[in-house]
Amino acid sequence: MVESLKALDWKTLSDHLNTLVLDTESGEKLVDLIMRAGAMVFRYPGKTEKRAAILDGAAAKIRTDLGDNAAEHAISRFALFELIDEGYAGLRGFIEALPMASWTHDAALSAYLSFVARKWSKLQNQVEKALRTSGGPAGPMLTAPDGERYGADAALGQLVNLMSMNVKLLAFGGKWFDADEIIRVPDLTAVTDVQIDQAGAADATAFAWQQWQLIEERCRFLDGSLSKSPSTDERFPPGTNVIRHDADGIGWEMIDLAANERLGDRLSQTFQDMMLKTNLPRMGKGIDPGAAMPPTEYISAVEVHTVVMLSEYLGLDVTSHPADLGGLRLIEWIRGFAVLQQLALDRLEIAADDIDSVFPRLTLSELEAILDRNGVVGPKASIFINHASFHKSSRDLYDAPILRGDGDWCRIAAPGLVGALILRLVLSTLANKEIDIEGKGPAFEVQFRDSLKAQGLSVYDFQANRAGGPFEYDALVPWGDYLFVFECKNRSLSGSNPVASYNLLRSIGSHLKQVKRLAKALKDYPDILTEFVAEDCTNRTIVPVVMNSMPFSSGGSLEDVFFADAAAVGRFFEERNMHISQVHQVGEHLVIHRVPTHSQWAGETPTAHDFMRHLEDPLPLRIMMAHLHAPSFLLHIGPNLLAETRSPRRGEMTTESLAGLAGMTLAQYQAEVDRFVAEALPRLRASLGTDPKPAQPN
Repeated sequence: MVESLKALDWKTLSDHLNTLVLDTESGEKLVDLIMRAGAMVFRYPGKTEKRAAILDGAAAKIRTDLGDNAAEHAISRFALFELIDEGYAGLRGFIEALPMASWTHDAALSAYLSFVARKWSKLQNQVEKALRTSGGPAGPMLTAPDGERYGADAALGQLVNLMSMNVKLLAFGGKWFDADEIIRVPDLTAVTDVQIDQAGAADATAFAWQQWQLIEERCRFLDGSLSKSPSTDERFPPGTNVIRHDADGIGWEMIDLAANERLGDRLSQTFQDMMLKTNLPRMGKGIDPGAAMPPTEYISAVEVHTVVMLSEYLGLDVTSHPADLGGLRLIEWIRGFAVLQQLALDRLEIAADDIDSVFPRLTLSELEAILDRNGVVGPKASIFINHASFHKSSRDLYDAPILRGDGDWCRIAAPGLVGALILRLVLSTLANKEIDIEGKGPAFEVQFRDSLKAQGLSVYDFQANRAGGPFEYDALVPWGDYLFVFECKNRSLSGSNPVASYNLLRSIGSHLKQVKRLAKALKDYPDILTEFVAEDCTNRTIVPVVMNSMPFSSGGSLEDVFFADAAAVGRFFEERNMHISQVHQVGEHLVIHRVPTHSQWAGETPTAHDFMRHLEDPLPLRIMMAHLHAPSFLLHIGPNLLAETRSPRRGEMTTESLAGLAGMTLAQYQAEVDRFVAEALPRLRASLGTDPKPAQPN
């Protein structure tokens, strides 16, 4: 069925359906497959007659097999496609009305990339200024003209996302795709300042397109709906209509966003810690004349961080992992992105012209030679370049920062590379290409069991063969009054992409059933415990837990199953208190003062009851969820046509908000900082013979 939908081939699909008699479950599955088929959505004018044949035919089949109510329900869902079409038609009208729509392709691209180069350089200066004057728990914050505060990372991310969307829209308009659907951009040409300023208008349209695409994907994959009605808002002229998005899956989207934001925070925090506490800043060799492959040498501090953290998350040594992942080993993926990042940084320092510094131009042979001398050798260099080239299916210019030219040359998109954490680029690229990292599941299981054993806990892993089996247990832990049944999962996060989010949600449902089955088997066959577990488990409460390698947790239980993550559980065992760190400068030295805010244990050592409290309400998740909100907003998607939606967003994390969630007032926190400054810092300064400098919150 999937291939028939992809080809918009009703005859083949009909022949298949005629061999079936649909029941309620299979009827719903048919509707879901149709709704989630990308070929059914026409962002550009498409074969609406073929789509109509599928929709009408599927509705008729459902009516025959399941009755009128089921058919009318399917038809109401299928009506979504017409509203989606209307939104994209309005947006195409906006694009056609842009000043650069009448320019040549090379002039349009040149003006827009010049606009991006100037905007990005200005934003970089704002971020550097914010870093000197601030640095709260969530990193540097910027202030909009209207006073709204927003994260620098979010601003940089939005710039890259809009750039990606505009380049892709230009590619569709100019048909810049080769036989492999790699985007082939024209070479740049001279443009005027007026053209550069006018090109900036494309960002508003690209933002509306991006948001409309998110809305329709959220509707099709995350149980949303659309409805159209006249606007009653006096700000808009009579005749204005609003397409309202009912975000039925907003609760899941908030949990999903929390996981992605926690991953970003943890990567940023570990990078900062490594920069402060290790010799990481001195480990980068650069790309000229070349660096041996890790672990022998590293190109940059970011590459070191990537190797360390990705090895931790995957539970395996990424420098030696042999699996073929799209023609490259994992370390070759890492090294390839490290080369591109360092190349972008190096060219920024030497290029005088804005656009050539932000989008440096190289021949493919030059880029292959740079990759080759840095360990991505021979044909591997060409393989990596093809993977990292901006493609029709690429999510953005983070995953694919190489803009291929219409000849034997390319440009590197620095905004998607400078400041990026390579770990996220690698995981996102592999996920987008549907490349799974072989062996990461068993490796994480071993890593997790070892971490529990290091706490002095008894850990059992085995396969029990019983009726309805086999039953494979990753980690069975008798502790206190409980018997914890851990099912380990090493799955990438969604990157807040609705399609990937839907797939993650489906996998979570599967994981829940899997661990419930294992827990039930222990009740159905109590002899499993007497055969494989030394401790008496007779009166212990069985607690099923899905343990994730990535930072995905959920507060409380779902159908009596808990979802936890290794990073948060690791912090639970490592130390009793959660902390907020404050950085003080003492001469040339940085002193980190960790202010305790929240005790995870009732006593001096962790107990099973403490751990149950953690599963019920993990503090890292509570903190993140408290800073998420889902405001409603409007956007223009056509003349006299608006879209209204709610979308999860992250608010500012402050010292006050963090302290409050951990059970402290800001006054209590500040009193502890003042005590440290008054008592400890003078002794440090005296021993080092330095003058005092103001504290920097971190």
